[in-house]
Amino acid sequence: MSSTRNRVRYLIGIAGLTALLGACGGSSSSTTTTTPGTSSTPGSSTPASTSPTTDVPPSTTAPGPATAAFLFSGSGHLDGALNQPAVSCSFPWPTGPSITVGGNTNQTGVGTFVIITSRGVVVRIASGSGTTYLQREFSGGGVSGFNPSRGAELNSTLIETVPATGAATALPAATKITGSVNCNGQTPGTSAITINGMSSLGAVNGTLSEARVTCSHYSSIGDSVSAVGVVQVGGQRAILFVNSAQGKAMIVLEQGNTAYIFNSKIAGTATVTTRGVAVSGTVIEQPISGHPAPTAADQLQVSGSATCGSAG
Repeated sequence: MSSTRNRVRYLIGIAGLTALLGACGGSSSSTTTTTPGTSSTPGSSTPASTSPTTDVPPSTTAPGPATAAFLFSGSGHLDGALNQPAVSCSFPWPTGPSITVGGNTNQTGVGTFVIITSRGVVVRIASGSGTTYLQREFSGGGVSGFNPSRGAELNSTLIETVPATGAATALPAATKITGSVNCNGQTPGTSAITINGMSSLGAVNGTLSEARVTCSHYSSIGDSVSAVGVVQVGGQRAILFVNSAQGKAMIVLEQGNTAYIFNSKIAGTATVTTRGVAVSGTVIEQPISGHPAPTAADQLQVSGSATCGSAG
């Protein structure tokens, strides 16, 4: 599993909870856009243990939806507007808060993902899943008026970060992006989730900070919640996702260019409602192709609750 695949699936997957639901095959009744690619469903169907007793906080009043209007210049079907944008404001990023926007091109099976920070913009073009997953990445400056909770304007000339090779060259190329995003009072939600334990990256201890909590409903599994925020691992910032469906949880820990996946092995780890999630349990680190196998000690204790923010 390559680092670029991980980054698109999990970091940008906040719009559609791809990390949690990709393998479930369910469709969302919300208006968010899912990311191409699939991943493991959290947890297993081991007989239930005691469900967490932490109260789920009341829901946050949702203002009007955030909006984004982007025009691309580039090759193929990327020359034109971004369709069906799904906006996540105040989204945690390794260098600080960001705004992420996922959307569709006019080419079936190709997703476009925009990550905006105070330093610039990154555009990722992706298609496929598993062994057929392909991605191209482009970046540039030209960001003005950036405020992670309010919006930004873009007028950016893009260059490819790493030149595409092989089948990825068939994906569209982006050369310019212009437009704006307006958070329109979108709220990030709140988190009181703590994570403690060991990982292949080292000790993980503390509370999920700078959190963005997204709640969705899927026809196959019902309500689901993704809380993403910042934790400290070895004295450095790392991005951590707590993705939950009823009774199950999966954690994705990202630092640098690699994502590490932890699945719950006991049913009852998460209690999910339309308002948020309460979690309490142990998640076990999973093997990653091309990396040393995790040890028996590489597991995390997760507990606490998170409240839904407003949708993009």
